[in-house]
Amino acid sequence: MKILLLHEMSGVHTNLKFGLEKIGHEVDIATYGDGWKQYPSSINIGRTGSDISAKFSRLWGNFSLIKLFSYYDVVQIISPDPFFPPISKVILNALMGSSAKKVYIAAGSDAIYRNYVRELKYFPPHDWFENTKKFQKLKDMLLQFDAVVPVCWEYKYCMNRADIKTTSVIPFPIIEYEQVKKPWSNRIRVFHPINRPNHKFDFKGTEIIESAFADLRDKYESKADFISKGGLPYKEYLREAAKADIIVDQVYSYSYGMSAAIGLRQGQVVLSGREDDIKSERFYAESPIINITPNKEDVKNRIAECLSDSFISDVGEQGFRFAAEHHDPATVAKAYEALYLALIK
Repeated sequence: MKILLLHEMSGVHTNLKFGLEKIGHEVDIATYGDGWKQYPSSINIGRTGSDISAKFSRLWGNFSLIKLFSYYDVVQIISPDPFFPPISKVILNALMGSSAKKVYIAAGSDAIYRNYVRELKYFPPHDWFENTKKFQKLKDMLLQFDAVVPVCWEYKYCMNRADIKTTSVIPFPIIEYEQVKKPWSNRIRVFHPINRPNHKFDFKGTEIIESAFADLRDKYESKADFISKGGLPYKEYLREAAKADIIVDQVYSYSYGMSAAIGLRQGQVVLSGREDDIKSERFYAESPIINITPNKEDVKNRIAECLSDSFISDVGEQGFRFAAEHHDPATVAKAYEALYLALIK
């Protein structure tokens, strides 16, 4: 099949492209790079920025998509606002009029997620907002799509609450990157990957995690290092994260995201979301992720329980095996392939 992956979110499409190509499909990816993460793009659709030249590049790049849509069997989108706003309606109509099957990946803080995630017992606090216009616009678009694929339990929950039918959760595809050799040390490295350096948009609960780190630094000064970093290009992030023994990803999630999945693939102990609600999706029930909640004392206690070499070795090995089974890019690609084939029939 010929597949176009449009836009990027934390490397989901970049890794899926690798998996789909591995099982024999022709795949292009068209993205602005997802900001400072700098993901690669095989089709130029312009660049981000507010200057005239950047806006013109997006205008021209988006228009160029119109003639491409019908070349592909599947066009898959991972952004609720996939096209340059001044011409968005024109491009969307062209996509809907093409022969390609249309798939939406529910993976970010879109208006439907933000509307219903507040029903959960905890959620990213900045996501409490009302925007009826954006909500209805996205819902109207998705009702025209052939499939909606959630990558986390929360997205499936929110889409279903909006009466949008979805597939089962399809796990994140994670490439087995070359391992970065950790510097020899008898110290344990605990790492928090920041995805939004501006704390006003604290999706992961960075303020809570960093406050917990500050307390733990004093208590475990001779034993462990507590590090948080963000704003790194994707490849640099991977090198930094691979040096860690323990990944503390996020406190507001019921399930887990890309950084946590990468940690599992690296054989690290991962603290993120693993609430009981999510275990209806079978693979979550088998996850060795340690659940943390938006409470500093809970985060501190869970991290403290992990600070032994034997625990890190045992749980890290469980995570590695889990990721090899559920997050292997070719395995995940086959789940998407089955969906695409069903749609094309």
